[in-house]
Amino acid sequence: MAPKNPYRPFEPNPEMVSCIPDVTGNEINGVGEDKERRPSMVYWAPDPDDIAFGEVQKWFYRREPPDPELMKERVRRKEILEAPMADLAEDVVERSPGEWTAGL
Repeated sequence: MAPKNPYRPFEPNPEMVSCIPDVTGNEINGVGEDKERRPSMVYWAPDPDDIAFGEVQKWFYRREPPDPELMKERVRRKEILEAPMADLAEDVVERSPGEWTAGL
């Protein structure tokens, strides 16, 4: 028999729960909306102040142990996010999913 898991039943940290906004991720991303649109960021925004769940994200950042490798990857991610986007191609290319895969 497996040993008893000390984390079950799971109880979320009350401090983290107090950071959760009144809006859900489904609401942020338009579940139930009639009009199609791009999704919106729920977690892990480059600037947590830009999103509804920003206080939750900041709570997690305060709780994680300092890890040089993680910090290095955060810097790398920031550089990627801040890099300029490439110009759009002038010619639109339409292919089937199989044709795109074959072109890899």
